[in-house]
Amino acid sequence: MANVKNNSSALETKRKLIQAAGQIIGQVGLEAATIQQITRKAGTSLAAVNYHFTDKFNLYNAVVQEAYEFIIETFRRIQSIQIEGTPAQRLEHFIRSFFAIIMEQERPTWHCDILARDLQFPNEAANQQLQELTVAINDTLGKIVSDIAQTTLSEEQMIYIRSSIIGQCLYYVDHSEFHDRLHPELPPVCQRHDDIIKHISRFSLAAIRGMFHEQI
Repeated sequence: MANVKNNSSALETKRKLIQAAGQIIGQVGLEAATIQQITRKAGTSLAAVNYHFTDKFNLYNAVVQEAYEFIIETFRRIQSIQIEGTPAQRLEHFIRSFFAIIMEQERPTWHCDILARDLQFPNEAANQQLQELTVAINDTLGKIVSDIAQTTLSEEQMIYIRSSIIGQCLYYVDHSEFHDRLHPELPPVCQRHDDIIKHISRFSLAAIRGMFHEQI
């Protein structure tokens, strides 16, 4: 007998619950989110939650799993399209790829909201996924940073540099509206992606070279 939970209708209901829960929990947090809010947004019922997930916490585990899988896959895509070239070229390519993938129109914003909340309030459901994400980011960007520095970096130095580069990217991705209000004299961020990417690349490259007195 076919598994009813795996038919197309049941899978669609499950998907709607995960999407709705991700959006609501991403906004207000796990404790504040209610099953009633989630089922109302998903257009489903409490029975559907019980059937697919048993309770809110198992639903949250599924939300975290999907969010981390999506974000890990995003960084693996960035890894997979790395190019041959100088460290400077590879750095700009990494940043350009980061922007292109993170800012895809179909990207549900709740994935990053869940990640941000989970980093602030760690949950055991995400430990393995977080480790995988960390490895994906560190391997890709860390190799580029090492090639630019051309010297052995301490773990602390590497963390600061990687975080600085990613932080600059996320500022323009997640806080573009704030930036636009802060600097009305400039065109909107959405019209300046290429200039911003080149700025982050040049700024980070100069900073790394300056830190280690290396001219490549």
